[in-house]
Amino acid sequence: MTLCEDCEKDRASLGSSRTVDFEKDVLVFSYGTLKRGFCNHFNVHKVGISYWQDAVTTEPHVMFLDSTNRHRPCLVPGEHSGPFSDVSSHVGGELYCVKKSLLGSLDAFERVPMHYMRMTIGVLGCSDKKRHNCEVYFTKLSVAQSKLLENGHFQTMDFYSLDVHLMSYCPRSGNVKGQIEITDSRCSLEAEDTSRGEDETRVEMEQMFGAM
Repeated sequence: MTLCEDCEKDRASLGSSRTVDFEKDVLVFSYGTLKRGFCNHFNVHKVGISYWQDAVTTEPHVMFLDSTNRHRPCLVPGEHSGPFSDVSSHVGGELYCVKKSLLGSLDAFERVPMHYMRMTIGVLGCSDKKRHNCEVYFTKLSVAQSKLLENGHFQTMDFYSLDVHLMSYCPRSGNVKGQIEITDSRCSLEAEDTSRGEDETRVEMEQMFGAM
């Protein structure tokens, strides 16, 4: 089963996603812990925010696992990748339809502008095969992080898998909901065996971009 077929199966079990109203809604791309089954998904599991489809960035960016800070997934804008261009790639994730009035709550969770910055990028939808503009949260790379990334200290990837998340991610101090959610996700996935492998996701991404 391909990533997009798996995506359609998941959407059917969750119910139909609502139609995007671009007068009131904005698309937000999640590459990390806000995705379904991950510990911070509760922040987008609310009225006014709904999963739309899986997607892949149209431009290469650098995603790495910050082993110096809770093993969180971080994304660096493609135009800023410079010396890291050899580890940049098209990044897979999930596309959400968000009421514009709720963007502030996501900004607050991501701690914009101190730790992250929200920018507009292009993604290719896995279901509709169309290009969409969306918002994404890029990390504000420190000088120390830049040096470590340049020296190959961080693990880089094109897809942040649930296996990696469960093995390494540490929720922020006081993030009790995140700690509960990650435990519940582990149990439900073991029972239903719905997790995706990174190899399967990568093959689907290569097929999509090979056809462009």
